[in-house]
Amino acid sequence: MPETKRHTNVTPEVSGSAKHEIYYGTNPATSEPIMIDRTSLSNTCEILCGPDVSKMIENEIKQIRTLYHQDEIILLDPFSCYGKLCQHLGGQVISVYQDPDLRLNPFDVPENLDVHQDADYETWVNEKALLMVAFMEIIMDNPLTDQEKEFIYQVTGETCSLSMACTESWHDNEGFYHERHETPTVYDFRNVLREWETLDMMHIRSELEQRVRNFFGPLRQSNVFMGRTNVTIEKKLISYDFACDPPTAMGTIWLGMLVCLNQVQNRVANNAVHGVRTWVFIDDASLLCNRSMSAGLLLSFCKSARTRNCFVTFGIRDIQRFYADSGWYLSPKLPKHRVEIDLWKNSALVRISGYSVARRLAKFANLPEECVLYLRNYTNGGIVQYGTCVEPFVPEENTDCVSDDCGKE
Repeated sequence: MPETKRHTNVTPEVSGSAKHEIYYGTNPATSEPIMIDRTSLSNTCEILCGPDVSKMIENEIKQIRTLYHQDEIILLDPFSCYGKLCQHLGGQVISVYQDPDLRLNPFDVPENLDVHQDADYETWVNEKALLMVAFMEIIMDNPLTDQEKEFIYQVTGETCSLSMACTESWHDNEGFYHERHETPTVYDFRNVLREWETLDMMHIRSELEQRVRNFFGPLRQSNVFMGRTNVTIEKKLISYDFACDPPTAMGTIWLGMLVCLNQVQNRVANNAVHGVRTWVFIDDASLLCNRSMSAGLLLSFCKSARTRNCFVTFGIRDIQRFYADSGWYLSPKLPKHRVEIDLWKNSALVRISGYSVARRLAKFANLPEECVLYLRNYTNGGIVQYGTCVEPFVPEENTDCVSDDCGKE
């Protein structure tokens, strides 16, 4: 293996099958580089933990852009960390809340579904029902009751049925008949909700309608989810940026991440149809784990990724979500079971940054003591787990990082 000094912040020169390996640092115990081909691991998911999540994501994206230049990379950026990086690499930044003309439709239909086929229509309606329950949980700032969920299912089903209405018909030059069917929007969902007249649901309707109005009212860009999607993907690197006014509106960021996760799912499905591999980076994934429905959708995306040639990386900044569940530290604010645990179990590659974090997660992650102890003398080291291997790592000095403050709120 080459000496450590040969490595910079990009992948070293390699040949043969090694050209698809990504450099994840140097093992300080052996002075050898840690090179991993993610496409050869048991599944396509990766999880990152600790204070250097942003730097780890940056370095991996740079290498993927070089190694897999035909692939598509998508970022969910809740804290506006990666805009400079994206622009530096020739990517496209989609400012979800800062662009007044932007529209993203939660009811979009992916290319792999034909809603005029009964089975696909039912799949689409079920997916949108789950999404809208998660959507409303964020707006309500509380889990929904079973009755409220049932109401949302009914309203969503009624909204989806609007897609069956023909809005335009014509014959082409060869005499073939065509119809246009419009995809419904959240605006249609709100109208169906307002017009619901079933007496036993009237009190639920009134409360939900009021909460929707209160949630979107203060936002500078309150119509982003009310129209049909008008975003054109023009680059191979896309970053969804959730900067908003006020910047501390976590519920708003959370809602944007949920809707864009659905946009990403559709994009991944479309790419799979066309034989395009997708790399998705979600930072901070913990935001989507704070309610059961959005957490369930995130876990479902994790499990479906492997069947769609999609490689997903989940950034987790709050490590209490792991060791609280393992019994090392119990917080009354956290439920007994965390979806982050399931994401970890479904990830073939795990990277932990920092000696303090590695020490705290040692019991939960079954980290060898000698690996953890190696990090005591390094301020920016970590642990990498893949297959049956567990190694300490130290990253090379990142001399050309374009966003040194990435990850800072």
